[in-house]
Amino acid sequence: MAKESPDIWMPLYIGDYLSDTMHLSLMEHGAYLMLLMAYWKKGGPLPADDKKLSAICRISISEFKELRPALEEFFAERDAEWVNPRADKEIKKWGQMKDDRGYGAALANFKKFGTPIPEKYAERHAERNAGRNADTPLSVTPSPSPLPKKQVSSPKKKKHAFEDSPIFDKATFRAAFPDWSGDKCREWYTRAVEYSGANGGRYLDWKLAIQGWERKQSANEKPKKEKLLG
Repeated sequence: MAKESPDIWMPLYIGDYLSDTMHLSLMEHGAYLMLLMAYWKKGGPLPADDKKLSAICRISISEFKELRPALEEFFAERDAEWVNPRADKEIKKWGQMKDDRGYGAALANFKKFGTPIPEKYAERHAERNAGRNADTPLSVTPSPSPLPKKQVSSPKKKKHAFEDSPIFDKATFRAAFPDWSGDKCREWYTRAVEYSGANGGRYLDWKLAIQGWERKQSANEKPKKEKLLG
């Protein structure tokens, strides 16, 4: 998978950050946060060059050299680069989540509208199909019994996961979750639409189903304390 720069936001686990940086001065805090934001924006390690690092921190080289001993606690120098393992982990995690969402939307469009799978997901889609075929046992399928002469079988209509509900009305969806932010509502509305396009099951209470998914994700994403990066 090609390496892509993260979006214009970055995760900051406040509890972890403060527990690892309580000893820093105000200026050291500012420099460290500027380096973390540059690291996230770049999508990887920063050059181990005082001139470039001081420019990122918006301070002079002499000021940066005074702060460097405190900042080196959070970075390891490898191959002329400053590396933060925790930041690398978060960048990789976000990239995988972004890729999963993109593939999920592409798969939903493929199943619902026949839209071709984008080239960047072609290998993943092929592996998925190969895995499903490998799990299907080979067997001899008996010939179906003939239908009575006057009996006509009508194809069953495939229903969406949230059919017969106002799930696809954005205003209704927003009103159902008044405590959620606008961004959170848009994210979960998109997920519901994508899930509905990719699956044929139904939910009698779509609101309860979405609340269950959200609680499960929140529990799975509860941060674990780690040494580097807040």
